[in-house]
Amino acid sequence: AAVRALKGPNRPIVESAHRTRMLAGLRCVDFVIEFDDLDPCRIIQQLKPNVHVKGEEYSPEHGRAIPEKQIIDSYGGTIAFSPHLDGISTSIIENSIKAEISHPKS
Repeated sequence: AAVRALKGPNRPIVESAHRTRMLAGLRCVDFVIEFDDLDPCRIIQQLKPNVHVKGEEYSPEHGRAIPEKQIIDSYGGTIAFSPHLDGISTSIIENSIKAEISHPKS
C-alpha cells in the first residue's frame, strides 16, 4: 500500500512477497519485514536494527531527508547506502513494457 501511495496505482510491479524473498536470500540480510507505513520510523523504533539500508539517493551528498535518521542515531545504529546499478530499475522495466505495448516489434 505504501509503494502504491508513493509511486502510483500500477506499483509495485514485483509483489512484496517476491521482493521479501529476494532480500531474505542475501547472506548479509538477517531479517526482512514488510510494512505499510509511508516511512519506516515506527518499525525502526520498535526493532532497532544495527544497520538500516537506504538507496544511494539518500546519501549525504544527495541531501535528501532521512526521516528515521534521528531514531537510528539515538540507539547507535548505522545507515548504509546501497548503490543503484545502471540500467536496472523497476522504472526502466515499466518504461520498456509501455514502449513495447505502444510500438510492438514485428
